[in-house]
Amino acid sequence: MTDVEPGDGGLIVILGSYKGEFARPDDLLSPDEEGLDAVQDPVFTNLIPKSGDFLVISELLTQGVLRWRHKDKDRRFLVLRYVPQYEGKMSLPEAILELLVPETQELVSSVGYGHQKEITQQDVVTLSALGG
Repeated sequence: MTDVEPGDGGLIVILGSYKGEFARPDDLLSPDEEGLDAVQDPVFTNLIPKSGDFLVISELLTQGVLRWRHKDKDRRFLVLRYVPQYEGKMSLPEAILELLVPETQELVSSVGYGHQKEITQQDVVTLSALGG
């Protein structure tokens, strides 16, 4: 993983859900054939995480991306959608579950409506070592 620096491009967020009814300038994010190359505008924030950072984005943000400027830097992301812990069964294959540390297994597990997962009661979560 590598740091994202100002000007690298990548993830941008705008305060407010994409479902919200608020005015956005028509020319704010106008893509060309290579993607978005927006001029910095106070209406959005270009997030610049450092190597190892983990960003959690609320549904109360509109998200987008700017053109990624570095061909020599990886750009990685994982998208997880919210599903209540009591709805449906877990859909991860057993082979994948076996690769997860116990804390992650607990997070992805299905439980009853009133159940509070132990991991959510911790102020600081330290992940177990894989295979340990």
